[in-house]
Amino acid sequence: MSSGELDALVTHLSDRDVDPVVATLLETLVQEREQLTERVEELEQQVEQTHDVTTTTSGAAATNDNRLDDLEDSHDETREIARSAVAKAQQLEADADQQEDAEHRQAQAAGDVFGGCRYGGW
Repeated sequence: MSSGELDALVTHLSDRDVDPVVATLLETLVQEREQLTERVEELEQQVEQTHDVTTTTSGAAATNDNRLDDLEDSHDETREIARSAVAKAQQLEADADQQEDAEHRQAQAAGDVFGGCRYGGW
């Protein structure tokens, strides 16, 4: 029954010779029903709002998860670039040391040749 139909029934019964306790009880029940209906509507709205918040939060979590994956990929790429740069720097340093050693040996060899000339060998 709708709320209007229940109100009409209460009015109809109060117009007749119905025990006042029965009429009062029926009126109280109708009021309780209306309050419960309002409470159910409030709870349905809260559920809908909670669902919206949950949906939004879930979407944000998925976005954050994707961003984290991207950052991890970027971190891995950066780490590889850094390793490569360190390896190249170490190779350049080693090459420079080898070059310096080679020049030093050539200078010693040349010094030995010219040293023999200066000290009376020629």
